[in-house]
Amino acid sequence: MTDIGAVFANLADSGEPPLIAQLARASWLAGTAKSAVSLGICDKLSGRKQTAEWMAKELGANPLHTEELMNSCVAAGLLEKVGNEYQNTEESAKYLVKGEPAYYGEAFTYLSSLGGLFDKVDTAMLSGEEMSHEDEFKSEEEEAAYWTHYMLAMDQWGGRMQEDMLTNNVDLSGKKTFLDVGCGSGVYTRAVCKKYPDIKGVLFDQEKALPLALSMVEAEGLSDRISSLSGDYYTDDFGSGYDAVLFSGALIQEPPEGQIKLLKKAFDSMNSGGIVIIQDIFRIGPYTETHPKIALESLVAAVFYGGSGGVVSGDETEEFLAEAGFVSPKQITLTGVYSIVTGVKP
Repeated sequence: MTDIGAVFANLADSGEPPLIAQLARASWLAGTAKSAVSLGICDKLSGRKQTAEWMAKELGANPLHTEELMNSCVAAGLLEKVGNEYQNTEESAKYLVKGEPAYYGEAFTYLSSLGGLFDKVDTAMLSGEEMSHEDEFKSEEEEAAYWTHYMLAMDQWGGRMQEDMLTNNVDLSGKKTFLDVGCGSGVYTRAVCKKYPDIKGVLFDQEKALPLALSMVEAEGLSDRISSLSGDYYTDDFGSGYDAVLFSGALIQEPPEGQIKLLKKAFDSMNSGGIVIIQDIFRIGPYTETHPKIALESLVAAVFYGGSGGVVSGDETEEFLAEAGFVSPKQITLTGVYSIVTGVKP
């Protein structure tokens, strides 16, 4: 397996400041890899070795450009070159070939596409205006394509990384109703309902986010147990009678006062004894504000969503829960920077 540190080390020329030169060219790697995955190069190389000339014919692309891109993919660690033929690396074959169980291509291309927004952080900081892909849509078709890409990416991300960690670390035995606020693809509600046959779930999100989520629910045969509510989570009703409420990746976008407001809404919608689950990136233990992933995720939340969100600590979240009325807070540190904080409605 190629080590990214070794790849980065070769991005700096002799005499250049090593770290600064590597940072300056880091986006070149990401852009190269994103282009290759978007073109389906890993798909086309599934189970075979082929030349760049063959790939150019498959893609209908310029042969010289194709060869240069594939050589760059070798340099980035996505492909291997044997003679004049190319093949997927072990990791690319597992994660970047459509149809494979662990396919991560939509998540990869979505996350790498955020690089264009990072290029505008300076402008956003000075203007104070919200930044997002949604501001750039030129048509309804473009917006629909974005939401499909985003939802598939979040489904792959959640299904690969967090689904089991959530269901293995939070006991929902005896619960009957489960609300997923800002549900995205509904991956966690589907996982919960598959583990607990007596639970019925409700997906809450924007109207434009729900069709794909519900199609995934239907595909897994869960339509009789998972329903939906659309709206703005600040202003629209959550309903009532829930035994569990999940916020996964939603509260990080909101300032402290917004998080407390949403937790109070959840509190009011729940039955006594119900559990609220916050699954997100937290500053817990070694994950300080300068940890690379914590720092960058917090920057995304703060700058891209109007300068109000960001990563908070587990202790701060316990304070938010207490202000909303919850008791018995619990911090559950998971593998990586994503953790869980829970509270109970008395």
